[in-house]
Amino acid sequence: ETRTQPIPPEVSRYRPRLKAEFSKRKHVRGTVSMGGLEIQTAPSTLFYIVLSHTPELDGKYTVFGEVLQGIDPVDGIPQIPECGGKPIVPVYIEDVRLKVRE
Repeated sequence: ETRTQPIPPEVSRYRPRLKAEFSKRKHVRGTVSMGGLEIQTAPSTLFYIVLSHTPELDGKYTVFGEVLQGIDPVDGIPQIPECGGKPIVPVYIEDVRLKVRE
């Protein structure tokens, strides 16, 4: 889902406001990041997979992962029919495997 409006106050009070954790990692194709409509709300609002290099997000939102395998479905995201920024059919992540980078 694409959020275009702020979370209503009656809902946002239940969401913790955590300080974003920035790194030198860039928002490039396949990056998994967190962000919201306001800086410093990253861990409490939404996550997204970056479809192409998006330098305007660098240093403003929290990069916490990357797609290591299976980038083809990610490339297909823009082809999904939507209405008002929201997919007409649900899109699911069916499998996630975590790999700690050393």
